Amino acid sequence: MRIGPWGVVYATISLLCLGFIGYSTYRVRTLEGSASWIQERLRSQATDYEATLQSRYVDEEMQSFRERHQLLAESSSWAEIRLGLLMAWVLSSFAFYIHRVISRFAEEVTDGPQASPASRAPVR
Repeated sequence: MRIGPWGVVYATISLLCLGFIGYSTYRVRTLEGSASWIQERLRSQATDYEATLQSRYVDEEMQSFRERHQLLAESSSWAEIRLGLLMAWVLSSFAFYIHRVISRFAEEVTDGPQASPASRAPVR
């Protein structure tokens, strides 16, 4: 079974897509973990604000909201990248499969039925 140049291209695309999908998943999880940590910090700040009613907690809370929003926006971007890469990998897999089916069919058609050695005997 020969792989051919398209097989190498497909393998390269698959490795790149799957590698970046893994990295995107890692980035999404770390960013969402950071956002949840900020959410816990916001809950703590809200409790402190309720207890003291000091305006400095409001400023800290707004800054935390901005940080959390930024992390969640970046996480969303990485999730979209991951989805796009997954779609590219599925499309390349489908295209490679179609290419293999067509090329094998073309090989069968051009080779024709293989004649047995007995039928190749010279006619007198």
